[in-house]
Amino acid sequence: MKINITESLIAGLVFVAVIIGINMTITNTIIDNAIESYAKSVPAAPKIMVVNMDLIVKNLTSQDVEPIDVLLYTQTLNALPVKEGYLVLDSQSVLSYHPRYVFTNTK
Repeated sequence: MKINITESLIAGLVFVAVIIGINMTITNTIIDNAIESYAKSVPAAPKIMVVNMDLIVKNLTSQDVEPIDVLLYTQTLNALPVKEGYLVLDSQSVLSYHPRYVFTNTK
């Protein structure tokens, strides 16, 4: 029995191609499942509020609001959104953000 090198090479390449195809299918399935699981565990839209505390304090003090009331206002402004699951950030500590996250002081 004589072994033909060309036939062996083709058979080997076909075998490798089949193994790679199976491996890619399994890997893609595992990755898809991991991404889907992660996506289900993360809320669709993050609750973020960006607040310019300096501007709020400046506006309140310019309206002759008592310092203790300014303090209570800013503490409440921080505490209430946090209770609702928001991440409250000071605008001067954030490099960049979308305008939809900006808290607008209506006082």
